Amino acid sequence: MMMRCCLAAFLLTLSACASITEGSTQQIAVRSTPPHAACELVRDGKTLTTIESAPATVTVEKSSSDITVTCRKPGYDPGREVLKATLDRNIVANVLMTAGIGYAVDSATGAAHHYRSQITVELFKIHGQSKAEAKP
Repeated sequence: MMMRCCLAAFLLTLSACASITEGSTQQIAVRSTPPHAACELVRDGKTLTTIESAPATVTVEKSSSDITVTCRKPGYDPGREVLKATLDRNIVANVLMTAGIGYAVDSATGAAHHYRSQITVELFKIHGQSKAEAKP
């Protein structure tokens, strides 16, 4: 009986784990301005996925590394934006409730981090206004 109570208490503490409650993957909506650009998502020098025509939604594995999104369209300079990997705001509760076990699991699976849920990459016409002119 005591063993079952301890096991039940332990399993309840794991409910704070992001890997259990949120998973180790995340969907990200990728848009381009103008639309219909081809985009590539790269993390740590490796292509995660490509999009033939934005807007589109992709699923990525969570990680502590940032993702660079580069979009291209004929007649436009390539546009690039970075999705920063940020620690999940519930990580403190996770550490306290699981004595660090949950954090270790979430770090190993990438679930301790997340990205913004959407990103828009702006492209500028090659013969139009350049990025340097558009941003002071």
